[in-house]
Amino acid sequence: MNSSIITNNLISNRYISDGRPILKSDQAAAQEFLTDSRIHYKEVNTCPLCGHQEAICIAKKERHGLPLDTIVCKQCGLIRSHKQLDEKSLVIFYSEYYRRIYDVAEDYDRRYSGEEKRNPPKFHSKEQVVLEIGCGGGWNLMPFHKNGYTYYGYDFDKDLIEYGRRRGLNLFTGGISGARHRGIQADYLILDQVLEHVSDPCEFLIELKSVLNENALINIHLPSVNLLLWGYSDYDLLGTLQNAHNFLFDDFTLKTIAQKTGFLMVNCAANNIILRYRKGVAPQELAINSQRGERVVRFLKLVEFTLKVRRKTGLLKPIKKFYFFVNPIGTLRRAKIEYFGKI
Repeated sequence: MNSSIITNNLISNRYISDGRPILKSDQAAAQEFLTDSRIHYKEVNTCPLCGHQEAICIAKKERHGLPLDTIVCKQCGLIRSHKQLDEKSLVIFYSEYYRRIYDVAEDYDRRYSGEEKRNPPKFHSKEQVVLEIGCGGGWNLMPFHKNGYTYYGYDFDKDLIEYGRRRGLNLFTGGISGARHRGIQADYLILDQVLEHVSDPCEFLIELKSVLNENALINIHLPSVNLLLWGYSDYDLLGTLQNAHNFLFDDFTLKTIAQKTGFLMVNCAANNIILRYRKGVAPQELAINSQRGERVVRFLKLVEFTLKVRRKTGLLKPIKKFYFFVNPIGTLRRAKIEYFGKI
């Protein structure tokens, strides 16, 4: 395998590998994970989006203090982890360590009760099949469950799956292959905080087509670089970096992934993108010669500078309704979709 050509340009001294976490986490579980002999990594030397091998290293650790090299593709600007867990290690990590390290005191019951108050999206009819990949304990599926929809949820965390099953939810251990084996063909697919975890977002989205009906919609929520100046993650890039995340996207890279995988983009607004699947739409070969990686790094350093200023002045309260400032047209369209069911 060819090696990446990586130059160092850390965002600031906060990003050196010193083992110091910036968030509360289970450090005993983190150390157990670091010394687990079953865990292996693979170097991702080629950008999965544009195929470029030159990159800029912007961080040597993640928010829980674990060592992690985060790099920016010099050509397209996609942010990714240089070393990622291999497939077997991913299953071990998500089934045994993920919730222990990151969700130390999460109130799952509150998540269920919150989602139970919501209604299914108006653009989705009761006759259509709902599928969520990476469903956790199935809280996002509560609106469909209470209204008698046909739905399925898949996740690798056996404990959370059992937790959801005890609430009567239709959940299964596994991922796309499990749904395919069951013969599921979905009309509405939910990916909530999932795409940033996969080893190759393009391959993952293409594989999803095997469990989709014609005209199916994919509703994707994930962290977004575009929101950092407006209060996301308390204005802190380091707060978004974690061992569990292989990628960090922005509007440009999300739209480019949609093109490359042959999906039609319904809307893109900050941390949400909605795609439509139509058979016969061929993936587009992309010619990205923008060298936008340097611009992305400059933006991230601006984010770090503003964070420093905000901490000195005490102006850390996020700007409300920040989505509108990032992308007003996309935000208005998102509201139209969510509240009026108009696609």
